[in-house]
Amino acid sequence: MILQTAQSLEAYDNMCRYGVLKSDGKHIFDDSFLCAYKWMAEQLAQKVAQPTDGILLPVWAWYQWEGERYPNMKPFEDECFTRNPVAIITFEVPDKDVLLSDFDYWHFVLYDEAISDEKKEYSSAEKEQSWQKIFDIARLSNDNSSIQAVLWKIEQKWITNVKITQKLSDVLYCNKELTEV
Repeated sequence: MILQTAQSLEAYDNMCRYGVLKSDGKHIFDDSFLCAYKWMAEQLAQKVAQPTDGILLPVWAWYQWEGERYPNMKPFEDECFTRNPVAIITFEVPDKDVLLSDFDYWHFVLYDEAISDEKKEYSSAEKEQSWQKIFDIARLSNDNSSIQAVLWKIEQKWITNVKITQKLSDVLYCNKELTEV
């Protein structure tokens, strides 16, 4: 399976140094999302594999962004603009190591809401049961859907391309042999 992830240059540099990229939990977008991230880690452990090497949180990547798969995930790249450069890493990983989910439905988990059209109170168990819908990728017939992927680690040997970018005009293409940023 071909996936893409956007990572800090520090994370990319560490992967080049140690041969693997793992989540250290330092770059969580919003601390209020930690419970949702831990829930996703539990799902990855139950549905795919238990983590190794003391890993607590998965690495996030993209299988599809707004209906586009690699190599056409340009809209994803456009969304990655930050004050600091990022490494957009393309890699091919064994399917068995990945858990795919609906990015739009993932927001229900992030905001601790049930996936439902009904306006009513749900118990925690009912909410968590509704969240399983994020893994029903087959129902995504919308060509504009975004599908995220989680996995415990990215091995350097899986990398097929790295692009360091900050702005569209500052794109630097790198090949697989690049080991320094």
